[in-house]
Amino acid sequence: YAVLEPVYVGGVTVQSATLHNQDEVARKGVRPGDTVIVRRAGDVIPEVVGPVLAKRKKGLKAWKMPTTCRFCGSAIVRQEGEAVAYCTGALICPSQRRERLFHFAGRGSMDIEGLGYQTIEELIQKGWVQDPGDFYSLTADQFTQLEGFALEKDKRTGRMIPGKRTRNLLRAIEASKDRPVARLLTGLGVRNVGWTTARILSRHFPSIDALQGASAEDIASIHGIGEVVGMSVVDFFGQKGNRAVLDKLRKAGVHMADEGVTPVGEGPLRDKTFVLTGTLPTLSREEATALIEQAGGKVTSSVSKKTDYVLAGESPGSKYDKAVELGTTIIGEDELRALLA
Repeated sequence: YAVLEPVYVGGVTVQSATLHNQDEVARKGVRPGDTVIVRRAGDVIPEVVGPVLAKRKKGLKAWKMPTTCRFCGSAIVRQEGEAVAYCTGALICPSQRRERLFHFAGRGSMDIEGLGYQTIEELIQKGWVQDPGDFYSLTADQFTQLEGFALEKDKRTGRMIPGKRTRNLLRAIEASKDRPVARLLTGLGVRNVGWTTARILSRHFPSIDALQGASAEDIASIHGIGEVVGMSVVDFFGQKGNRAVLDKLRKAGVHMADEGVTPVGEGPLRDKTFVLTGTLPTLSREEATALIEQAGGKVTSSVSKKTDYVLAGESPGSKYDKAVELGTTIIGEDELRALLA
């Protein structure tokens, strides 16, 4: 974006305006120090339309994208075919720190219940957490110094001890060490790797070490992955800072490999396609999906003629109706367990 001298545009005072990306800067020919024309796109977003060339001072140089991040010193790269340039510092970049830490602790990742924005912000401000590996060295004494983590009196001894909130959070941090590789991979925030992609990768590479040792070509050859993800994974593991964080997580006892994973394409549910609907008696959707995939099956989001089974629980939705219409086999949790036996 462009930083501007305050200017009144469309009823508001504007001090910054979007330039979109590197290509747009070049296309519009805007240079640092230019006098520019500004409008509010859609009467909302301030946007630089272009420079006023008649007012351009001599000697102004064209803007170039920096090659290194000013916050962490990591390389700034732009992948072929993409408009966005980004810092490769990932887990070690201070500018990305809070959001990456929150993502790591979030429900779709390591699921550390009780570790929210405010707590993470306080931990950062006190200098106790710089990267995800630091979560695992936090102590009860540190938490009791944060807002909302008061001590309480032990009813038996009368001594002041860490409160329930502190104890629960420490238990949640400890429990997160045993998450599957796919959850850890999601939490690391590898570019272009969300939960679905992480799950596919972990089935082919059931350990972080195996994935780290794979080439971009090996990764890209997996059905549903492709070259962009392959390069993103290799780039992530290629950063020294990211590898250092992984070493810290490993030393803390975080689960780095899934044991007993059936190789892709093998198992009792080999080549079988499932769709899930409704609430199962004891399994969450994530747990049922993991069981099916570990047994060689595949889970898709919609029912079609290619679907072998619909796994239905309480209060099924339209997928159940579609299965009845197509004559697809409908099973419950008990039948699934029988298929897995």
